[in-house]
Amino acid sequence: MSHPRPVAPAAPAPAVLASATLALAALLMASAVAHAAKPPKPVDRIWTHPDFASFGVGAIALLPAASFDNQLDAERQVDAALGVALRSTSYRWVSSVTTRAMLRSSGGDSLLRAVRNQIVERGRVDSLAAPRLCALLRVQALLAVRIETWEQVAMEWDQSGKPTTSAALRAALVDSLGRLAWTAQGREVAEGPYHEARPPALGMSSSGLGTQPVGNETRPPGFDTVLAPMFARWVAAYPPRSVPGAAAPRDSAR
Repeated sequence: MSHPRPVAPAAPAPAVLASATLALAALLMASAVAHAAKPPKPVDRIWTHPDFASFGVGAIALLPAASFDNQLDAERQVDAALGVALRSTSYRWVSSVTTRAMLRSSGGDSLLRAVRNQIVERGRVDSLAAPRLCALLRVQALLAVRIETWEQVAMEWDQSGKPTTSAALRAALVDSLGRLAWTAQGREVAEGPYHEARPPALGMSSSGLGTQPVGNETRPPGFDTVLAPMFARWVAAYPPRSVPGAAAPRDSAR
């Protein structure tokens, strides 16, 4: 008894293959476009109270920046850089230098410490302290900044890589009624040129702790390279002044 031979499946027609190829190409192209159109991950987290315009904020005191580990030089750099960035806004700003002097003259160092402790612990002044401080400084709001990260990594003579500078900051604006009006949180990292590990260029130096190589270290960028772009983004996202009339003269926030 003979058995039927298996029949091989027919090869797809050229037209079918061309259609499938075109469909696959269209699918890949659509996927690539969707991936390219995906928005970049936000660098900052900024929030504005929906009723900010009704708060009547025209004058703001910039409180001295605070850090967890009392990095005074870092705090001064943040105050200076933020003061420069804020000059482009329409508000009247009381600088951190003036704010510090007014707080000290009113309540001494104990008042300064109390304000600093609140910023370190909460990232802002609390709702109970805000009315008193606004009245004392003759403003409608207080801007506090807390330094959360402040780091520089240099490449030594025997290391390969890029030196980096990074800073992470948190800011909060509280009005004279203690309401949280605006917040910003951001992080910025800057890299220096790539450094290739190589022998020290200038020989060795001796100290009581041993012999150390001299030269060939690659220093990280300055902190101005991370503060300026971060504050520029914050100011661009800062709500405009809603108080009627022309902007009052601004105190230089140094």
